[in-house]
Amino acid sequence: MLLKCGDTPYHGFFLIEYGYLLFGEFMENNHIQDFESFETVDLKRFFNALRRGSLLIILGLLLGMGAAYLGSKLQTPIYAATTQVMVARSNSQGPVTDITQQLSSQQVAQTYVELLSQDWVRDNVSALVGGDRIQESQIKISAATNTQIIRITVEDSDPLRAITIADKLVIVLADQNESIQSTRYTDTEVSLDLQITELETKIAELQAELDKAADDALTNEIANVEKNINETQAGISATQAEIDKLNEVRDASRADFLLQTTQSRLAQGQSLLAQQLLNYQAMQDRLTTDPQVQQDPSLATEIQSQMAELGVSINDTRAQIDLLEKEAAWLAPYTEEGAITKALTDATETLAYQQGLLASFQTLYTKLLVTGKASDTTDQITTIEKNLTLYQQIYLNALNNREALRLARMQNVTNVVQLNPAVASNSPIRPRVLFNTVLGGLAGLILSVTIILLMNSLDTTLKTRDDVERVLGLPILGYSLHVENSEDENSGPHVVRLPRSPASEAFRSLRTNLDYIAVDKPLKSVLISSPGASEGKTTVAINLAAIIAQSGKRVILVDADLRRPRTHRELGLNNRVGLSDVFLEKISLKDAIQPWDSLGLSVITSGGLPPNPAELLASEKMRHILDELESMFDFVVVDSTPTIVTDSQLIAARADGVLLILSPGSTQAESARTTVEQYRHVGARLLGVVMNNVQAGQSYYGGYAPYTYYTYSQTGTGKPIKNRKAGKNGKIKLPWQKTQAVKKSESE
Repeated sequence: MLLKCGDTPYHGFFLIEYGYLLFGEFMENNHIQDFESFETVDLKRFFNALRRGSLLIILGLLLGMGAAYLGSKLQTPIYAATTQVMVARSNSQGPVTDITQQLSSQQVAQTYVELLSQDWVRDNVSALVGGDRIQESQIKISAATNTQIIRITVEDSDPLRAITIADKLVIVLADQNESIQSTRYTDTEVSLDLQITELETKIAELQAELDKAADDALTNEIANVEKNINETQAGISATQAEIDKLNEVRDASRADFLLQTTQSRLAQGQSLLAQQLLNYQAMQDRLTTDPQVQQDPSLATEIQSQMAELGVSINDTRAQIDLLEKEAAWLAPYTEEGAITKALTDATETLAYQQGLLASFQTLYTKLLVTGKASDTTDQITTIEKNLTLYQQIYLNALNNREALRLARMQNVTNVVQLNPAVASNSPIRPRVLFNTVLGGLAGLILSVTIILLMNSLDTTLKTRDDVERVLGLPILGYSLHVENSEDENSGPHVVRLPRSPASEAFRSLRTNLDYIAVDKPLKSVLISSPGASEGKTTVAINLAAIIAQSGKRVILVDADLRRPRTHRELGLNNRVGLSDVFLEKISLKDAIQPWDSLGLSVITSGGLPPNPAELLASEKMRHILDELESMFDFVVVDSTPTIVTDSQLIAARADGVLLILSPGSTQAESARTTVEQYRHVGARLLGVVMNNVQAGQSYYGGYAPYTYYTYSQTGTGKPIKNRKAGKNGKIKLPWQKTQAVKKSESE
């Protein structure tokens, strides 16, 4: 709900907020010194925290190393391939015709570094290499200082692909550099290339014509040689046959005999031929004139068949007559003496000539086949060769012109030279398992230490004697070791059940410290209180009263907690009547006193719970009750409420002193400081602090540690001390803050 002040209701909200700011500033100004003293970095405290958190530190180290190692192993290995490129400039001394000649070496190198960084370069290389598109992060390009050398590093999961990418980058750079720098030479070079192409085509055509003409000449010459060889071989055969026949005749007399024999056979053949012709004519006449033949077809057919057979015989006879005539004509010259010898000599000479001619023809034939070239050049071949030589000369001139053009271009173009082929690393550059593992361990170590120090810094609870003295400015009068409640709720104080336990020794030490405090000013009554609930004030009050009673004094324990009384349950007493009934004068003070055991310990329970406990405890009646009890007993112990309610403050000034019960690791510093201020505001005498629920083995209570190692006997019906977890306020405890069990003692 907003307060309405001024013109708008928001002004009330601003006033409320401003009031809170003023109140906060007031509180900060009054207590800044206490908090500064508490929050000051205590190196010893931090070192102790690190020592206690050694397990967490080791765990953080191992987890960091393990996570880094596992993460590194799960990563895909990345390999790097490296190559170097030198940007070589022209040494031409001529006029500057290219912009790169006006740049320094470093500027040229940086220009090409920027060129290599373009997206289209990676796209072209990706097309050449194949696979996934090359990312910008995969390529690292740098120019060496004051040099023309560019270093190219390519990273990829495949070392061979990394090498290919690096080499292709150089190729793409060189091609693009060539394309960019040689633009103005393109037209002339294209014209020369076109002319060269046309000349190459014409030269190829002339060469084809020359080859065809040469092939035709070779084919014709081979055919002529083959014809000559065949004719020569035929002549040789005829001459050899002539020689053989002459050798058979041998001399003139045999030639004469053979001539006569041949002439005789010729005459017989001629007579036979004449008779065959007459017979053939007779058959032909009969076939045409004989009526019987004309009427009988079969007879005509038979005559025709005989005529055909006779015609064949006539032809054979004629052929034989021709041979005999030739034989007679051949023998006639050799009937003379010496004619055969002369004929043999002539035939032998002719045969030798023919054989030599055949060998020359065969040699020429073999040469033509082996060389594939005609021995004679024709006019057509000569003409084609002249034309071919002319075009070849023109072609060479065009090539020279193109090379001159390229030379002129090279003098004005920066060259890109790969100094060495790309080489991939033998081992992956990422992940570096060992380095990552060490780094992960270091990170885990730093994180665990940070957590420990942060939790230690954010923990504003009171733990040690130094904390109490800095924040509260009060001495610690004693420690109360943590004790487990007995299974029997009415079993009584721990110091009675186990008088030789470390906890009992701690209460004896507290009793001794109270005796020393009472040297100057007698201490008859003590108020027991705590900043918050469940910090053990009732347990301390009961055991303190019992331990003082064990020293021989008459002690009265008053349960002044009229809101949540517990004393009667701890001691097994009846709470039907008590302190509240004395206020109402239902019973007398003496009737409200209940003796407990034979120790000299008496108890006044709380009685019924009144609706106005604060008014009762603030009344004069309460002062009279305390005065009367101090006169009746040697020592009065008052168990009051925590300071979260005002009951304890109302009677604190009426007691001789106040013992503040704190639970280490649970009581907040601000709560304890506020409690002390409240008691000081009412004029109470703060005797000191009792640290309750001290855990055995906690290092920050080293001054009281010897008690935790004593062995003791079970003298009562209870059980040995057992630890329980500290921090009833629900704070999260680190591993070193967890309690450890106290060893059970052996029976005495």
